[in-house]
Amino acid sequence: MKIALLTYFHALSYGATLQTYATIKALESLGHEVWLINLYIPETASLPKRLLLLPKEYKHWKFRKKYFKHITRQYTSSEDLRNDPPEADLYMIGSDQTWNPDISEDKASSFFLDFVKDNSKKVTYAASFGKDVIEGNKWISKERIIELLRQFNHIAIRENTGKKLLAEQGIDSIQVIDPVLLFPKYDELVGQLIQGKKLVLFKLHKTAAFYDKAREIGRVGNIAIRSLGTMHREPGMECHYPEGIEGWIQGIASAKYILTDSFHGTVVSLLYHRQFVVVIGMASRATRLRSLLQLIGLEERIMTQDDKAEDILKMLKKTIDYSKVDKILARERERSFEYLNGLK
Repeated sequence: MKIALLTYFHALSYGATLQTYATIKALESLGHEVWLINLYIPETASLPKRLLLLPKEYKHWKFRKKYFKHITRQYTSSEDLRNDPPEADLYMIGSDQTWNPDISEDKASSFFLDFVKDNSKKVTYAASFGKDVIEGNKWISKERIIELLRQFNHIAIRENTGKKLLAEQGIDSIQVIDPVLLFPKYDELVGQLIQGKKLVLFKLHKTAAFYDKAREIGRVGNIAIRSLGTMHREPGMECHYPEGIEGWIQGIASAKYILTDSFHGTVVSLLYHRQFVVVIGMASRATRLRSLLQLIGLEERIMTQDDKAEDILKMLKKTIDYSKVDKILARERERSFEYLNGLK
């Protein structure tokens, strides 16, 4: 079956790129041909920052060129996509915050598949609102979003909060795991790992207070610190910008401890059995992290930069029982593949 997949595969984001890779891998393992819908959402960074980001952008481009085999022509707008949609047997909205209009902005309607003809099948896999409300923006109303949601044949949502939001509108859905969790490891990307001894930071929403707290944790615990996936250099911290996707996974998978506010940073920590603490960045985007950690019984790993360094270090050193986590993820992995298997 030919599947047209719409997700944030162009984003200059480790998590967005890896979840696209995992979604394609899962669908291809079931015998499908997957085409990425090339609806481009440009980066909004200033020109000086964009120039600084070029090395990171090149590594993401190189990864996409190697692993993303089928990509449609580039669409410049939702109107362009409505006027000339790609042909497919089934249309799928992929994972990550694809239903968060704060991100998709003027292209939000496309992520609710408004361009798909009425008789074509429309589904999702692990779609996410990214927050605990359904909201529109100046390009699409909440009412229009709900109208489009009712037209989907099957909806697989990533967070329990999203499932509840849909139920409140009388819309059925199934909760599934993020596509990155569909596979227990990514050895084909990272190869053999050497266990490190560092505290690795992967922070999306950076604050001076966070880095001060991280340095304090390093001093108290006598642990060397590495800042991962960022050009932001802090005194007393190792930095190897820019890591590619493979280097980013390796950085997390080989760490002794992880401090992150990233959903996919947490996901990779789980897959590679790392000891981690989630230090919440933007409270409005913490819903997806809380939902995941509630599912596997590790909600206590959520802390804030206002917590004492000693308390965060104590939590980092508290060994996670990964035998329990793996059992839950294996069960959810099976349920999620059952959903994908049932798409006709």
